[in-house]
Amino acid sequence: MKKFHILFSFFFITIASSQNLEVDKRNGFKDIKLGDHISMFEGIKEAPFDYPTKIIGLWNTTDENLGYFFDDKVDYFELTFDRTTKKLISISVVLLIKKPYSDPSVLKKYKEINSKLIIALGSPSSVGEKTISLSWFGNNVMMSFSLNSEQIKFDEDANAIGLTSLKFLIMSKKNIKENVKKGF
Repeated sequence: MKKFHILFSFFFITIASSQNLEVDKRNGFKDIKLGDHISMFEGIKEAPFDYPTKIIGLWNTTDENLGYFFDDKVDYFELTFDRTTKKLISISVVLLIKKPYSDPSVLKKYKEINSKLIIALGSPSSVGEKTISLSWFGNNVMMSFSLNSEQIKFDEDANAIGLTSLKFLIMSKKNIKENVKKGF
């Protein structure tokens, strides 16, 4: 029994110390915050997905401050809203690179942004084992940054031609839990 209490205490301390208060403090990307109403996003275009509980919209901004993720131009935002309340539940900041996933410059760009995120948010709570990603967990908010191969083709000389995205995702942990419960 004593071993159980020691093990439980160690587990609790590890989980508690892995919470990142900076993630909760930010609660979004720059001026875009989780909980914002859909009406705040002028020109948002609803994606053609039929989800009964959420609305996914693609949005571009003319705001110079929001248009950059560190030094890189944001290509678009993918915003997810609760269908009933119309409140923002997740934010994806998307950067597109017109090169294949395997191009060395793509990984270099990913690492540059990772370094800046670690300075801004601290050490990540987890590092993707099967994906190229980092995640930070707060008490209420989760943030992750990932490298994704969107499409790849080969030309006549077998050179890779592709499109890669870098995605910075901010999501309410409450929303994550609700989605998991609905799928179980």
